[in-house]
Amino acid sequence: MRAPVQKKRPRGKGSTDGTASSGPAAPQVPSSPAIPSVTSDGRAAAVPPAYPEPSAEARAASDPTLLPGGRPVRVRRRLVAGVAAITLTVAAAGAPAILLASDDLTESQRLVTLAELNRQAVTLAHSLADERDEVTAYIAAGREDQQGGKKDRREISGNRSARVDRQIDEIRGNVPADHADLRRGLGTVNSVRRTALTGKGTALEAYKAYTDIIEGLHALADELAETTPARAAEATRAPAALGLAVEQASATRGLLLAALSVPGQTNDTPSFDPITGLPVEDEGDAGTEAARNALSAAAQQARVRELAALADFDQVAGTAARARLTGTVTGPDVKTAEAYLTRLTDQPELSEKDRESNREKLEAALSARIEQMRGVESALASAQVERLEQLRDDDVTALELRIALLGGCLLVAVGISAAVARTLTRPLAVLRIGAARLAGAPEGEEPIRFRGRNDEFAQVVRSLNTLHGKLVDLAARSRHLDAERGELTATRAEFTAQRAELQERTAEVTEQLAKLRRTVGHTFVNLALRTLGLVERQLGSSRDWRSASRTRTASPPSSSSTTWPR
Repeated sequence: MRAPVQKKRPRGKGSTDGTASSGPAAPQVPSSPAIPSVTSDGRAAAVPPAYPEPSAEARAASDPTLLPGGRPVRVRRRLVAGVAAITLTVAAAGAPAILLASDDLTESQRLVTLAELNRQAVTLAHSLADERDEVTAYIAAGREDQQGGKKDRREISGNRSARVDRQIDEIRGNVPADHADLRRGLGTVNSVRRTALTGKGTALEAYKAYTDIIEGLHALADELAETTPARAAEATRAPAALGLAVEQASATRGLLLAALSVPGQTNDTPSFDPITGLPVEDEGDAGTEAARNALSAAAQQARVRELAALADFDQVAGTAARARLTGTVTGPDVKTAEAYLTRLTDQPELSEKDRESNREKLEAALSARIEQMRGVESALASAQVERLEQLRDDDVTALELRIALLGGCLLVAVGISAAVARTLTRPLAVLRIGAARLAGAPEGEEPIRFRGRNDEFAQVVRSLNTLHGKLVDLAARSRHLDAERGELTATRAEFTAQRAELQERTAEVTEQLAKLRRTVGHTFVNLALRTLGLVERQLGSSRDWRSASRTRTASPPSSSSTTWPR
C-alpha cells in the first residue's frame, strides 16, 4: 500500500523560496497554522509560523515615528483660529474708514463748538462796539468836564456795561484752553473801561484798547473759516467779511460821533500877541482841533475798510447771502446814513459845515443801518452753526453707517467662515467617529453613513466603506478557512494515526522481508549447490559416456544392452 503524499501549495510573492507570482497580488489571507509532521524516528518536525511576517510597508505604516508627534490637537481649533483671523482682517480693513469717519465727526463737532462760540462772540462784539463808541464819544466830549446843557452832554449807559459783563461771563466758560489770548483779553475789559472813564487817555487810545478786544473776538470767525474743511467750505469767508464790515461801520459811527463831540473853540474873538500885535492861536483850541482831525481821519479809514470788507463779502458770499444783505439793509434810514457817511468821510478832516451836522439824527441813522447789518451778520452766524450742525449730523450718520456696514461685513464674514468651518467639521466628525467605530470592531460594525455633499469627504467615506467591505469579506473567508482548517486538522490527525499504523506495519513487513530475504538466500545457495552437484554429476556422466563411446569405437559393440548414465 502506497503512503499518502501531502500536496504543497505554491508560494507567491514574498515567500521564502524566492519565487514570485506573475499576476497581481491578491489580498493576503492569514494562512492556516501548519500541522506538525512526524519524522521517521517518531519526533514532531519543526512547525512554520502560522502567520507570515508583516511586510516592510505594513511596518512602516504602523511605525509611530512616522506619525506626527506632540500634544494632540483638533482641527476645530484651527478653524476657529481661521474664523478669528478673518474677522480681525475684516475689522482691520474697515478700521481706517471708521477712524476717518470718527476724525470727521470730531472735526465737525469742534467746528460746531467753535461756531457756537463765534455766535456768542458776535453778540459780545456788538455790545462791546456799542460801549466803545459810547466811551469814545464820552472821552472826546471831555468826560466829566463837558460844557453846555445836559441835553448836549454825552453820558455812559450803565445798562450797556452790565450787558457786556453778563455776556462776558456767559462766553468765558465756553472759551477753550487753546484760546488763552481771547480769555486774557476778555479779562481786561473792566480795566480798559475803568481806565477810559477815569484815566487821562485820549479817545483814540480808548478806541484802540476796545478795538483790540473786539478783534480778538472777530479772530474766531477767521479761525472758523480757515479750519472749515473743503466738504463744508461753502461761503465760509462771508460771515467773517461781513463781521469786519459791521465792525468798521460801528467804528466809523463811533469815531464820527466822537469827532463831532469834540468841543469847539471857547473864545470866538482872536487873540493877539502883545509884543508883535499879530493874531495868536490858542493852544487849547489847537489841541482840540488836532484831536478832532485825528478822529475824523480814523473814521475815514474805518469807512474805507468797511467798503473793502463789503467788496470782499460780495466776492465770497453766496447769492442768498448777498440777497439777504441787500434786502435787509435798506430803507430811508439807510439812505440817510449813506449820505452822512459819504459827506463826512470824503475828507480826513471835518469842515465847518460837517461840524454843524445833527448828532442825534446822524447817530440814529447810523445805528439803524448798523443794526440791520448786525441782523444779517447774526443770521449768517446762526446759519453757519446750523450748517455745521447738519455737517456733524451727516458725519454721525456716516460713522453709524460705516460701523453698521463694518458690523454687517463682520457678521457676513463670521457667518460664512462658520458655515464653511461647519461644512468641514461635521463631515470630519462623522468620518472621525465612523473610522474609530470601524477600527474598534471592523467585522461587526455597520458601514459609515454619510449624507453630506459628494466631495472629498464622501470619497474618503466610500474608500473606508470599501475597505470595510473587504475586511468583512476577508473575515468571512477567514472563518470559512478556519472551519476548513479544523476539518483538515481532524483529517490530518486521522492521517497521522494511519501513518503511525502504516509505519508499524511497514516495520513488521520489513522485518518479515528481511527474514524472507535470508530464507530465499539460503534456498538459492542450496539450489545452486544442488545445481552445481547435478552439473558436476552430469559432467562426470558425460565424460564417462565419452570414454565408453571411444572404447566402443575402438572395439565392436557388444550385443549387450547399453547402460545410459542418469
